[in-house]
Amino acid sequence: MEKKTQIQRNTERFRCRHYLASYKNYHEYSQKEFFTILQEAIKITDGTILNYIFNELQNGGMSALILLDNSHCCIHVYPEQKTMFMDLFTYSNCDLMKFHKIIIEFLKPTSVYSEIIFRH
Repeated sequence: MEKKTQIQRNTERFRCRHYLASYKNYHEYSQKEFFTILQEAIKITDGTILNYIFNELQNGGMSALILLDNSHCCIHVYPEQKTMFMDLFTYSNCDLMKFHKIIIEFLKPTSVYSEIIFRH
């Protein structure tokens, strides 16, 4: 039996999750409305927002980076295609399905693709 090094053992205990989602044909919203819902979703999943950057584009699109106490959330919005891409990376035990449900209830997309990738 192969002996594991200390680094390998620590890596096994340290697992991160990366939530990736695409939302298509969502309902219209303001940046303020969306950020309010996003804050709620992050809070419910035990995250804390430390800082954020929003970049609104002339076409109504947006890119956002939200720095969390336990990692980050990125959002890219393409209104001409009514498509939003989001990723939430965390090493906490937050409930990613609660986060997913809150975002879906707000956006009401007709098409959703999401997956959770376990990273270690």
